Amino acid sequence: MGAQHGLFVLEPAVSPLEQSQFRKLDLDIDLVMAMLVDGDQILVAHGYGVDSLSINENNEFELTRIHDGTGHKGESVRRLVRSNKQPNVVFAFSSAQIKKKLILTRELRSWRVKLYS
Repeated sequence: MGAQHGLFVLEPAVSPLEQSQFRKLDLDIDLVMAMLVDGDQILVAHGYGVDSLSINENNEFELTRIHDGTGHKGESVRRLVRSNKQPNVVFAFSSAQIKKKLILTRELRSWRVKLYS
C-alpha cells in the first residue's frame, strides 16, 4: 500500500487471536501518489519521481529509480495509466496536466523514458 509516509505491506497474523498489521518498508520513498502492477514489479509514482519495486534474489524488496520527476520544475507524477494499445507502455501524468507526461516503455527488465509535452 502506498501512503504519504511511504510504502507498507500487510503482515499476516501469526495466530487467530492476533490482527494483521501494516509494516512500513525501509525504502527511501515518501508521498506515494500512484501504483501500478506490471508483471513481477510495481511501478510507484511518488513525490520525487517514478520507481520500480520488485523482490530481489535474497527475497528482499528492491526499489529502482526509473525517472526523477516529470522534467517540469516543481511537478511530480500523480497518475500511472497503462496504454490500451501497447501493454509494455505506461503513461505517467503530472498533476492534472495531461499535456505534460512521461511515456515509460518496458524493455525486458528496464524502462525507457521519453518526455512528452
